[in-house]
Amino acid sequence: MKKYKLVFVYLVLANVMCSCQTPDVDNDEKVIRDYEEQNIIIPYEDYDVNDPFDDIINKYSLAEPYAVEADGQAVNVQAYSYKPSDSINTVTLKYCDLINRAISYKQKYPAAQINIDFAIYKIDKNVYIGFNPKHVSYGKVSGYDHSGENSEKLILSIIKAAKFKINTRLIYHNPSDDMGITDYLNVYSDDQCIGSETEYVSDYFSYKKVSWVEGSGFGQHHNKYLLINYQPQTGPAMLNEVYIASANVDPHDNNGIPIGHEWVQSGILISGNRGLYDAYLRYFEKIWENTSDRTAFWNAVRYEGEYNHQNANLNYHDEVFGAYFFPIPSEFSVSAWDTLNNPVAKVVNSMKSHGYEKEMTINMYHLKTDAFGRRLYDELKGLDNISIKSAIHRDSNNLAQILFGDLGELTWAAPTHAKNYTFSEHLSGGNVYHTITGSTNAKWDAYCSKSNNQLCIQETTETYIHDVFVDIYNSASTSN
Repeated sequence: MKKYKLVFVYLVLANVMCSCQTPDVDNDEKVIRDYEEQNIIIPYEDYDVNDPFDDIINKYSLAEPYAVEADGQAVNVQAYSYKPSDSINTVTLKYCDLINRAISYKQKYPAAQINIDFAIYKIDKNVYIGFNPKHVSYGKVSGYDHSGENSEKLILSIIKAAKFKINTRLIYHNPSDDMGITDYLNVYSDDQCIGSETEYVSDYFSYKKVSWVEGSGFGQHHNKYLLINYQPQTGPAMLNEVYIASANVDPHDNNGIPIGHEWVQSGILISGNRGLYDAYLRYFEKIWENTSDRTAFWNAVRYEGEYNHQNANLNYHDEVFGAYFFPIPSEFSVSAWDTLNNPVAKVVNSMKSHGYEKEMTINMYHLKTDAFGRRLYDELKGLDNISIKSAIHRDSNNLAQILFGDLGELTWAAPTHAKNYTFSEHLSGGNVYHTITGSTNAKWDAYCSKSNNQLCIQETTETYIHDVFVDIYNSASTSN
């Protein structure tokens, strides 16, 4: 069977290569197999001195990497952002960059055990990313193969990882249209791994498509995060990585602009926090085991297994980072105002205990005036001595324009897809800063029905993360 399949693939390959057509998002021939799969493999050393990436950081990301101690660990943090005027989408780029860095490490140190787990709501098949840090195309995200052997589809990078014997799993949803993802992935399952005649892509790669009821609404698997774990046998030690973003893998045009989604986006990479990585991995497993049954997923999060909300151990906390996984316990489903399992409610509730000066920004794609949105408004309205600034996308409920305009400075119809909050409290014992980000919009179903996550970061002395996300808010509030 494999022989006949290879003959068919070669025929398709020859047809595509001889067509001399410029690749584009409508080229149906490329559903079957990409002729660019013989792309170069980046030497691991090329990431050591990476001037092009440093240049990208300086132009399109807001700050240099930052080190913080959490739970006795030296943790590295890097924030990424995209705004409509940017020519490079660093938030989407980072998905591909992390995967290709893992491939380069595996190529140099074949004995290393590496695991990649990618949970994404929507993924487009024809998103090409320049992945070679030594090439001028590095970082460019586009709707066609813009740089030959130096650019490739993000989804092909995932397959390439499995070809190098990296254990790779993908959970995606694409609820209204699979967009050819299943057909594309299945074509590669029988490909041999690099350097092996007995191991195949299917030995290292698996995927699941979520098929929950109300998939385009209350039943969304809405997460957008990537986990990479390194277990070196030889070579330099590598830190486990958690990358959390607001962006799906959206279609881009040939100029690198997200089609219909030219919005502010944010991402944050946390490297070296084992507890945080483990918490996100446990949540990934709960989705993985229940992709066909939303009720079973709810029960797994709330009651089942060793880690769940009933046992109060599914979420993660150290002195800097807190990870929260949804849906919240059902007893709080009336308004989603859960001051233990909803970090927004938790931080706002803590600010009620004092009258010291406070500042808050809301950078939000969907802010609905449902049970949660109204409760958030009521709670904020009752706070003393607080300055509130909001940048809200026009897809939010119009009543939000009235209510949150009443709270303070409002940028309505902001071009943002972020799901971010920042808080600063000027207390008698010193200032405290909180930043909340992730995949969770400000509405009831985001906390009570969908699969979502939020990351909360607390700072007291240095305000690196808080200040970066205030800058991201400023991008949203000044770009409309």
